[in-house]
Amino acid sequence: IIELTPKYTAGALPACSCLEFDGGRFRVWVGGARDASNRDLLDSAKVTHILNTAKELPNRFAADFTYLRLGLADEVDEDLRSRLDECCAFLDSARAAANERNGGAAALVHCYMGRSRSVSVTAAYAVHALGISVHEAIGRIKAKKPDASPNRGFVQQLEDWAAAKKRAGPHIWTVRLAVVACSAERVFARLVL
Repeated sequence: IIELTPKYTAGALPACSCLEFDGGRFRVWVGGARDASNRDLLDSAKVTHILNTAKELPNRFAADFTYLRLGLADEVDEDLRSRLDECCAFLDSARAAANERNGGAAALVHCYMGRSRSVSVTAAYAVHALGISVHEAIGRIKAKKPDASPNRGFVQQLEDWAAAKKRAGPHIWTVRLAVVACSAERVFARLVL
């Protein structure tokens, strides 16, 4: 685990809301290690779900938020593609929960610097949820977060993943989770095709 010091996170722009859905009831924020450990930011942004893409970072507030941890390194040959459907399902469940919650909610997708892994996963969600191209998804994120810069390996994996989804047909794009029961501790869901 790398200690979070200004030396290591210098130059990283703060987290920002990069995607908005359902009239603002659900937002996807993209950020880095400093943002993921800033409880005031998480609370003010109404974050309920955190997608931690980083290999080197723990889930800082595991008892207080719903987490998905990928444990990825920011390397061009790291396998991101095999986790993208899981990431989209997690963010879909966050979106469903936000629409059930009075006042909406948000998800934070983070890596260490908030530039590559988190941007790649957020771009995948934009492709999945909005039906846009990878290029357009990354462009939308860069418009809000100018330091966004997914590594070339991740961009290629995003392109390959999106192309495979498109070839598989529209039924793949309409996979969603239907909440069938909910308690304070757990959400029980079934896959709807």
